[in-house]
Amino acid sequence: MKIVRKATGFDGGVVNVKYTFTSTNSKTGNMIQQWITPESWERDSRADKIDVKDSTEVCKDCPLMSTCYVKKGYALMGLKSSAKSKNYAVGCEKDNISKFTDEFVRFGAFGEPVLAGEKATKQITQVASSWTGYTHQWRDLKYHWANQYFMASVEDVKGKREANSLGYRTFRVADSLDEMLSDEVLCPASKEAGRKATCKDCKLCKGSSSKAKNIFIIKH
Repeated sequence: MKIVRKATGFDGGVVNVKYTFTSTNSKTGNMIQQWITPESWERDSRADKIDVKDSTEVCKDCPLMSTCYVKKGYALMGLKSSAKSKNYAVGCEKDNISKFTDEFVRFGAFGEPVLAGEKATKQITQVASSWTGYTHQWRDLKYHWANQYFMASVEDVKGKREANSLGYRTFRVADSLDEMLSDEVLCPASKEAGRKATCKDCKLCKGSSSKAKNIFIIKH
């Protein structure tokens, strides 16, 4: 079961904001997943013909687009199937708020969660048991509201410090454990941490709503 509504993408095109209510992702745990995909993807007659390389409408200038793990293997086919699926109810988040109540939500399983907007994000987080989310658009002051809900996704110390100065907690990807700073903690769901907890159990990646340290992870 999915719910879906329309929103505006980075280039002004129409995008779909969808939610799936079950997940077999072993890292995150079973939680509601938010998918933001270009509406143009649904115009292809077959899901396997969708060109996911053309995702700037929902990913903009994300530096990880070329290596995005969601675009690989089974995750890729799941993304395509989600884009094509017609098994959904149409409506905004508020109309379906009971589905989010006391549930754990993963914002931006694919696509930038800022595109769902501040209003819808706030409505969900007010009733959800917890959530997780990451944004690469933390430098854009138009989305400054997102620091309360999402982690700033960064790839170096300079970016981390800049994001912190803007009120964001950060999720930093690096090459070695030796690079971890004193105000960072290793992601408990990572291989390096022994996969001590799923994202659903951890609850650290919820922006400035949590007062925990910044999060650090080895590139994967």
